[in-house]
Amino acid sequence: MSVKKIALATVLGALVVFVWNAISWQLLPWHRATISTFKDENNVIEALKENSDGNGVYLVPNPPGQQGQDRQKDALGRMIQGPVAFVSFQQHGVRFGVLFAKEIIRTLLAALLITLLLTKTTDLGILGRALFVATIALVSSILVHLQGWTHFYFPSEYTAVMIIDLTAAWFLAGLVMSRILRGKQAAPGVMAAP
Repeated sequence: MSVKKIALATVLGALVVFVWNAISWQLLPWHRATISTFKDENNVIEALKENSDGNGVYLVPNPPGQQGQDRQKDALGRMIQGPVAFVSFQQHGVRFGVLFAKEIIRTLLAALLITLLLTKTTDLGILGRALFVATIALVSSILVHLQGWTHFYFPSEYTAVMIIDLTAAWFLAGLVMSRILRGKQAAPGVMAAP
């Protein structure tokens, strides 16, 4: 497989995912439907500023963060009773240039790794390769998003949308990447030589 084809598949696959993400988050209603808004955001932000040490991930109550066995036991009791919160807090706002740069790097890296895996699937057609890519995305989503659902109380609807969204994005990318990488297929049931 030529480096040129691998590079083209990587870049176009990442572009497909980037475009899908824009459509999914900006035009489709499913993300907005699964992310709630506080009744008074200003009060919540002020409370976070006053009660945090700055940027970070916060768990309320936080039994492991408490010093002493009695305090840990009390926090665990409050956790069982509820309410609980998992907060990712960025005190100084979002810098969109940095956000997009991280997104581009993340997507290109994933597309490159998936492209390298696709080069080993010469026994599959375009649809088979796209389903292979979708399976990679599905497994990755399950590993990541079900952890948030299990340990950090992420709602089932939010978790399901995130898993479906990522799987769909990479299925579409897989179609494009597979078309670029297409080559001679091995005979049915025979793996092509690496």
